[in-house]
Amino acid sequence: MAKARKSTTKRATTKTTTTTAKTTVSKNDNPTTIIPRVPRQLPLKPLSTIQKKKSATSAVASEEVILQLWDREISNTEILARVREEYNASGENEAMHSVKAYVKPEEGKIYYVVNETFQGSIDY
Repeated sequence: MAKARKSTTKRATTKTTTTTAKTTVSKNDNPTTIIPRVPRQLPLKPLSTIQKKKSATSAVASEEVILQLWDREISNTEILARVREEYNASGENEAMHSVKAYVKPEEGKIYYVVNETFQGSIDY
């Protein structure tokens, strides 16, 4: 005859503890609260150093747009160079702050606006 085994189980007991923030009472009966300590943080880097790093990484990529239509081809750098030449030849003394160029291939022209005031066109 086989021996019967007794099974033993252990009960897990957990204790729940609650803590409450205590207030201290000073002599003039004004309660003060306990302020928890915040871990010390490292000093922040100046924003200018972060911006320099971002601009240095973005300067790596080269960009060029080339417009091809029928037997003609023109790039964005050539368009801007020709707009600068035309603007300087016009006798304007103001420095170029903004340039917008509009290419109309069906007319064979490039219309441009410099500094939101000067307008012109060139053939390509």
